[in-house]
Amino acid sequence: MSGQLAIRWVERYLNNYLNKITKLNKDWIIAIDTDSCYIDLDDIIKKLGVKDQNKIANIIDRFSKEKLQPVINGAMDDLLKYMNAYEQNLFMKREVIASRAVWRAKKQYIMDIIDDEGVRLHEPKLKAMGIEVVKSSTPLVVRNSLKEALTIMLRKEENDVIDYIETFKAKFNTLSFEEIAFPRGVNNLGKYSDAALIYGKGCPMHVRAALLYNNLVKENGVVEQYPLIEDGSKIKFCYLKKPNSIDENVIACINTLPEVFDLNKYIDYETQFTKTFLDPLESLLTPMGWHAYHIADLSDFFD
Repeated sequence: MSGQLAIRWVERYLNNYLNKITKLNKDWIIAIDTDSCYIDLDDIIKKLGVKDQNKIANIIDRFSKEKLQPVINGAMDDLLKYMNAYEQNLFMKREVIASRAVWRAKKQYIMDIIDDEGVRLHEPKLKAMGIEVVKSSTPLVVRNSLKEALTIMLRKEENDVIDYIETFKAKFNTLSFEEIAFPRGVNNLGKYSDAALIYGKGCPMHVRAALLYNNLVKENGVVEQYPLIEDGSKIKFCYLKKPNSIDENVIACINTLPEVFDLNKYIDYETQFTKTFLDPLESLLTPMGWHAYHIADLSDFFD
């Protein structure tokens, strides 16, 4: 609660100061975290008419040191008096300067950093927090492509993102099961196992996929070639199109999907692409008012 009080206290002081010097009445703080305030200075930069990123970074750096830092220090001094505290031990400093940033939810954001704690970067650096690009549960090929797509989103325009999505989707549809499947750890196989039905009610999808794999390995008599999935195993699982030979919409494997299953032809590339790549990307495009595909309007009929 002390941390929340301190960061909100600083937020209020910064908003009051920025509204006072600009004569605007807006919320300049676009997000706060445990110990961070994220300030949108775009209105000030636009008024100055500066376009060069390095010059913009210089302006923001100087503005932070000469104007914002004293406001923050004063806020902390006032908080000290307000709380009748013994000693002032709360200090804040400027962290990064980013050219563009998008928040999806609390602790879920991306930003394109051009200056990191006073170090001017030769090339902007993408920082992702709580986004699929940094999650181990996302297929590696998708993680790499998501990072490229997010970089385009932060540095270019909507049509550039759409073009990249179309290009990657065409490539995605040629990849193997093992390349596009979700990596997961699996447990509770015994809990959800059912001798008659293979899996019981309420079985999580990745556990169901593992139990179906084990059943197929046994049915096809290939246990020596393909070990059974056990609790604690690392698996890969993927959606399947229906109807198919096992009448299920998901299957797993440990390393390689056995050819004897004859299930590669049923891989649901559309669902897999949407779940692994498109949904995470759209969750960040939507706050920007952007789309993942071209939107037709009436003017298209007269081109």
